[in-house]
Amino acid sequence: MNSRSHLKMFSLIPSILSSLFIGGTEAFPCKDTPKTRENIDQGILTLFSQNYSKSNSVPKNVFIAKLQGNKIYDKLYSAIYGMLKSEIYFKTSKALQYKVRRDSCSCPYSLLPVADTVLESGINVYTIDLVKSSEAYQFCEAASIPLIHYMEQPRQIGSLYICRLIPMVKCTYQISIDLEMDDPQSFVELNTPGSKLILQKVNNNIILKSYFKDSSEDIRCESISIGNAAEKSDFEIRFDGYNKTNTILAKDGKCIVTPLYNTERQRLPYVDISNGYIKFTSFVLGKGTHLDLNIYSISQTSERKFITAIGSNKMLAFGIDGPHVRNTTEQGIRYLNSKKNRGTIWFDIELLEQRDEEDLEYLRGLVINDSWDVGVHYSKELNSFPLEQAFKIMDEGYSYVYEKSVENQQAGAP
Repeated sequence: MNSRSHLKMFSLIPSILSSLFIGGTEAFPCKDTPKTRENIDQGILTLFSQNYSKSNSVPKNVFIAKLQGNKIYDKLYSAIYGMLKSEIYFKTSKALQYKVRRDSCSCPYSLLPVADTVLESGINVYTIDLVKSSEAYQFCEAASIPLIHYMEQPRQIGSLYICRLIPMVKCTYQISIDLEMDDPQSFVELNTPGSKLILQKVNNNIILKSYFKDSSEDIRCESISIGNAAEKSDFEIRFDGYNKTNTILAKDGKCIVTPLYNTERQRLPYVDISNGYIKFTSFVLGKGTHLDLNIYSISQTSERKFITAIGSNKMLAFGIDGPHVRNTTEQGIRYLNSKKNRGTIWFDIELLEQRDEEDLEYLRGLVINDSWDVGVHYSKELNSFPLEQAFKIMDEGYSYVYEKSVENQQAGAP
């Protein structure tokens, strides 16, 4: 086989990062809504789309998490507050419905605050869990949510997961839902991506609150109305792994911008990547007996410039940006080789001269001996040049990388 077959051509189109305003309590119009274009190098691509109004059954990527409510304090909670049940199915309006039901409480409503306090502090096993879950305690304090319910109800009902979304450094989720509940204290928590969002009925509106930690580790939130409670609410979540923010955009054009929830993700020294799932958790509080979350559609889109097409539906691509010192990547490379897998080494033309010969010999060995592919990371933005000059840059880069990554080792082979 000609060793040049290992060499792949790659043009880098740098992305322009826009700074986003963070702060303030008032929603404001978003002006930079991207437009879908026909140009193959621009516009928006759909990465995931499920329209439940056109479905006949629950898709395989949708499920309720395994229930965990089998401990003594779980049973005590159910005995006092009533049994909780959840299910997912399609209703007549062709929406995916996440339905939670609660039996009548055995404790009078007037005594529920007392029961909350007793259960939160009086059960030894549960107290141990509270110490381990100080994060949940801080969040409940900030959101004015009874901790006992926040800890217990997900164990009784299980969260709803929608999976097979595509991890991205920058993307938009379009969500269409409505809520039906009989107590305004009830709410839905929505987690994705890097976010902790609360959906709640306030008067005749559905209010979305986006929580985040500030630089002092205090938990704050921004709020926005995403629609009338009597109608479907259509909204977007724009994940930005560069600036570590989520933008919530309502149908009326107003939006809020908040950092990712955890400061660990806010402070990452590299770009963040979105989750491969969305999680909904319903909480029935106060005198409530039910909460129905109706999901009509969910989609995920991204700008074309962030996506490199792969000509096989059997492959999932991921990348490790660099440069990195070799001892930070060797273990992963050995693992790939042990599983008879291989990757692509992207040789950066400007950085190649900075590598010592020992590192280059190691990389050449992966190409020659282990059939790793070679990619060319060009030093210039090709689409900013006339076609003839762009081809010249590509040819020169190809020859240079081939000489450094393949030819030298072949010349020394017996």
